[in-house]
Formats: sequence, C-alpha cells, structure tokens
Amino acid sequence: MKKILCFFLITAAACLVSAKTFELKSVKAATDSTDFKCMKGASCVIEEQDKTAWLKLSFSEKKYSLAYYYIPRSDFDYYGEKKSASALINMAAPENIWTGYDSLNFDYINTSKQEIKIKFWVLDRGSIASFCDFNEMVKVLLTAETPDADPKYLQMGEVAVTLKPGKGKASVKLTEDILTVDNRRVLDLSDVRAIAFRGNGKEDVLFVNNIRLEGASASAGSLPGPVFPVICPKTGKGYSDKFASACPFCGVKSHIIDGSNKEPVFSSKGLRINADFAEGYAPRGGGGNDQTEKQSEGIEISHYDDSFWENRCLLQFKLAGKLVPGTKIKKAELRLSVMAAVGKPFYPVFQVYSVLEKFKSDGKKKTIWNNQPPVEKLLFVSGVNEGADFPRWFCFDVTDYMKEKIRQKAVFQLRCAISASTYKSPHPLGHYVFFDEGSTDASKKPCLYIETE
Repeated sequence: MKKILCFFLITAAACLVSAKTFELKSVKAATDSTDFKCMKGASCVIEEQDKTAWLKLSFSEKKYSLAYYYIPRSDFDYYGEKKSASALINMAAPENIWTGYDSLNFDYINTSKQEIKIKFWVLDRGSIASFCDFNEMVKVLLTAETPDADPKYLQMGEVAVTLKPGKGKASVKLTEDILTVDNRRVLDLSDVRAIAFRGNGKEDVLFVNNIRLEGASASAGSLPGPVFPVICPKTGKGYSDKFASACPFCGVKSHIIDGSNKEPVFSSKGLRINADFAEGYAPRGGGGNDQTEKQSEGIEISHYDDSFWENRCLLQFKLAGKLVPGTKIKKAELRLSVMAAVGKPFYPVFQVYSVLEKFKSDGKKKTIWNNQPPVEKLLFVSGVNEGADFPRWFCFDVTDYMKEKIRQKAVFQLRCAISASTYKSPHPLGHYVFFDEGSTDASKKPCLYIETE
C-alpha cells in the first residue's frame, strides 16, 4: 500500500512539474486597463463582483456584437535593434504560440438565472492576413450582416461556449481542430494574434477574468522542431544548414561550414519521388492587391517582416507503394531547383514545415491562403546563402521526420524569412525566390530524394 501511495505521489508531483499555464489577461484591481475593443453595441468595463475586479462584457442583440483583445507582444531583439514587436507582423512571439496547450480557460460569473451562450473567437495570423490591422477587418464586419460575407472576413476560428448561471470556469479545447467561421480552414495555433468574446444575438452581461492557456506538457508554447546541428553562440538559436555562408540570426559568417554544398547527387541507389503537386498562395500580390482567394501564378516563397506581403507553397508526395512498412530510411531530403536570385545578393532563409497527412490534397481542391492547412512541425531552417545569377538546387534534410513512420503521403509547407544579413526595409536584400516547376525540364521538378539501408 505504501509503495502504491508513493508511486501515486511521485506521479502526481511529476504532473504538477510538467503542467504549464500562460496568462493572457487578468484583472487584479479596478484601476487595471481593459485593453478590450468593442463593436456593435458591446462594451467592456472593469467592475467589482464578490469584492474582486472583473471584466464586465455587455453584448447587444446585433450580429457580431463582440469585445476583442489583441494579445500584447513582448519586445525582443530584432537584428541588433530594439523595436516594438507590434510592428513585426510576420514574427511569432512566445505569447502567440499556442501549440501544445490543451485548452484556453477563463473564469466567469453569469449573474442571470439563465444560461448564456457566446461565441469565442480565436484569430491566428492567417485570419488577419489581408490587412495589417484587425481593426480594418472589424470595420467591414460592422456592415457584414450575412454568413456569406467576403471570405477574407470570416477567417477567424469560432467555438460555441455555454455558461451556466453563477460562477464557474469555461474551457475551449485546443486539442481538437478549431474551424474558421466559413468552415474552410483549420486554425493554426502556431501563431495566434487575438481573441474575442462574441454575443449570441441577445442583450447579455457576462463577467470574465483570468483568461489563460493551460497544458499538461512543459513544452507547451513551442512548435515541435528538430535538433539543430548548428547553434549560434551569440543568440543561442539553432538552424539546420551547415553549408550556409552566414548565420540567419546574427549575420556573421556561418559558425560551421564544411564547404561541400555543391549540386546534389541523385544516386541510382536512391529513390527520387517527384512532387504530386506544388501549389503557391499568398495574402497579397504585387502592389498589395488581395490574393487570398487565388493561387500564385508560379511556385515561389517571399517574405517581408513588416507587412503582409508573403508567399508560401505546399508540396505533396505520394509514398504509397514506394515505401513499404518496415523500410529503414538512411537519408531523406526535400530537393528544389530554384531560379536565379534575380539580382538579389542573397537567397532568403528557407523554413520547411510538415503538415499532418489528414490535410493532404486530392488535387481537385486548390490550396489558397483562405484554406491553407496548419503546420505540424518545423523541420528545417536554412542559413543565409549568397545569391547568384544562375539556377541552383537547395536540399533540405527531412531524414528524422521521414524515419518516424512510413506515410501514404508526405506534405510539406515551405516559407521563408528575412535574416540579419539581408534586412533592409522596405525591400530586403533577399526576400523571395522562384522554384523551377519542371514545365520544360522534368528533371528540375521539386522532389523527395530517399536512400534506404
């Protein structure tokens, strides 16, 4: 009995140690600022309940009556300078990464004798990609009275919450897929920017406090990633590319260079699997025009840290019948032939993410910004490579990921970022690259190259 009790206590203690809570918004006193913005007859003030300060949310009968809250973002070092993180649109701060948390919880007081039903909104970066400010989207919602409003204004995740009379704790599960209002996209928890409480078409009053993220894992709040072979001694951050000419974080000559970054060899012993499809998409195109409902004309990635000009691409590879269960993988690389850097002195920093197989495409439904899948893991971060006026191959090591299990399909999302070496606002010295789609030369198609034991 003592052994059982001892085991129970040790297990409980371990759970307590591994649990993680992150406070998004709490009020401790009546002098605290609400930081909530309201629309369509909603209001938010601080009021005392049970001798404690609470956020009092009042909703009108109007549709989209809501109170929304930008998640304050901490300042951090940005290419050697101290800048306001609110301006760094495309960079996820720790408070934006909800990956790994089990739920978002908040305490509430419902002073009525009836249940109150509300909608809880979660807005990731994809939700506000058409504008640099959520307020711009909200202005349109003021007049969008129908569910079939312009799709780009319905890209926030929505969860229905029922609150019983009295005092209690409400919970929004983060372990289940949260769909956007238009049901076209699953929310990406790797970069959440705002939350909102939305009324249910009635005049309701609700008190809330202690809005927080909770999870059982100590790693909650970080996107799963690889063990990086290169660690920058100045910043402590890791990246994958041992052949790069410079570190993406501090800008100095790469901390490890072996000089062997030449054209890749396609051995006859290796398996070359061309992409089933490669699709590009973006929130904005040249001149800032809206591209959220269109595919990119070509396969490219681009990125500005301080605007919503960004291109991503999705690559899918059929593995069924080519890799059978039990196959031991020795080496796996995502290989892409890129066009010339078009006069830019640097290539951008490449980021390769995995996408859950359940989000695979059937090839009929095209991937655009407003239906793109969420990412699963970060697999590869390149260093900075000098630009060139001729095409070349890039190889991204995905060996560990492919060793995890044999899949029917492998799906990757490719993004890029600005680096310390290439930042020069508003036009960085290396912020975009085009891929050879193999339209004239099939040997240049994006491929997955695998060597087995």
